[in-house]
Amino acid sequence: MIEGPRFGEVPDGDAYRRRPGAYGVAIRGGDVLIVRASRGYFLPGGGRRRGEPGEATLLREVAEETGHAVVSCSLAAAAEQVVWLADRREWVVKECLFFRCDVAAGADDGSEEDHHAEWVPIREAAELLSEAASAWAVVAVAAS
Repeated sequence: MIEGPRFGEVPDGDAYRRRPGAYGVAIRGGDVLIVRASRGYFLPGGGRRRGEPGEATLLREVAEETGHAVVSCSLAAAAEQVVWLADRREWVVKECLFFRCDVAAGADDGSEEDHHAEWVPIREAAELLSEAASAWAVVAVAAS
């Protein structure tokens, strides 16, 4: 369990799996880098591999999803996001570490076909993001 708010709840009695992950909040001017995917809008990031530190996850995931290289990062916030994975028929509690990061100029598309990076105004991003924890993190990081 991580320190920070929890967004969503697993229904009583249902089993769930914990999934540690790392996500980037890259702000340039008044815009934040987000990823448009077939399932919605997300911060670049994802699940940690066994034994992988959060910073390493962040670097790998941002590059895969956006084509950008992270040039600096620092832990900025943490939260839990409860999600139902319909294709796997399971509840997951995502343990989200949110890093404020700077990225080098890139192609705005990584190696994942259905992921497209976009720079979006912060307020718009907070409304577009599909997960409440990510929207919360963008607002928190932008205000700091």
